[in-house]
Amino acid sequence: MATINDIPDVILSNIFASISDTRTRNSLSLVSRKFMLLDRATRVSLTLRGNARDLFMIPTCFRSVTDLDLSFLSPWGHSLLSSPFSDTDPQLLAHRLRRAFPAVTSLTVYARSPLTIEILVQQWPGLKRVKLVRWHQRLASWPIGEDFVCLLEQCENLNWLDLSTFYYWTEDLPPVLQACPKVHWVRRR
Repeated sequence: MATINDIPDVILSNIFASISDTRTRNSLSLVSRKFMLLDRATRVSLTLRGNARDLFMIPTCFRSVTDLDLSFLSPWGHSLLSSPFSDTDPQLLAHRLRRAFPAVTSLTVYARSPLTIEILVQQWPGLKRVKLVRWHQRLASWPIGEDFVCLLEQCENLNWLDLSTFYYWTEDLPPVLQACPKVHWVRRR
């Protein structure tokens, strides 16, 4: 009599990799330790929620994640890397995220300030896709396009930028795109 444990890990890995629904994957990972390890080894998309100051709570077991959503990681309305509620050094947090998720090529981030984007793109210079989230205007003291310059200059592979949930002034983006023509398209829904 054969059981699911008799199926080779290679086949089980392919089965797990084909499941994209997060709830289904979470449920399967609760079946057994073997399923949990397979889920962690094959998960490519992850959304982190919580408070960024809790460095010890950043999971380090999802090394295959390529699509990382950090937009829910900080207290709402405050920058991920410079929250008044956090004693954590911004560079340390960014480095910890990079070590936990070394394969990231797609990033979603709540960008309260250009500093957040600047520090994060240093960690993942190979980003191909970025989605920026922000619900407020930029400060008048920031130069036009400051939010985008470091992103477009440092990420040579960037070919998709989603600003559908990023509030910005209409004059911010065109000058930066003209200065950095390597981004193939900018998507705004």
